[in-house]
Amino acid sequence: TYNEAVTILNNTVQALLKEDNPFSGVLYGGFIKTNKGVKVIEYNARFGDPETECVLNNLSSDLVQHILDLLENKPFVMSFKKTTSVGLVLSAPGYPLSYQKDIDLTSYLLLPLKMLHMQTKKSNDIVLSNGGRVLFILSEGDNAQEGFNKIYSILNKQETKLLHYRHDLNNY
Repeated sequence: TYNEAVTILNNTVQALLKEDNPFSGVLYGGFIKTNKGVKVIEYNARFGDPETECVLNNLSSDLVQHILDLLENKPFVMSFKKTTSVGLVLSAPGYPLSYQKDIDLTSYLLLPLKMLHMQTKKSNDIVLSNGGRVLFILSEGDNAQEGFNKIYSILNKQETKLLHYRHDLNNY
């Protein structure tokens, strides 16, 4: 599936060049795996959230240098780790509609997971939720299933279940 996504992106870039419509910047492809192969959901000319966190987690070259090179029209080659990165959003109860705020996140932040804050705040030295999408957990593996299994094995041991998340992402 990775190769299918790369082929789609390469074809997109070639089509832009063929039509004399070069693109300079970030072109993010949102894909979905279907029974008929990988399909494009969307293209964004920005870093998508939370999808980009997984891509940037695998970047082994210097993103800032790439941006500077891009601004100066210098060629560059991005390099990536060979692992697969996956991510899981932890959301507040009620999200995406009316959701709870000010949830104490201490028990989650103590978990041995790579975690990025999405919508949090600090109050009296305690980190609290401050929106619908609260935390983003990153994991790596040889494949997506392995990465998600690492996340789920730790979250399943979590005693407090204050935040919500999908439980089906390791079913590949």
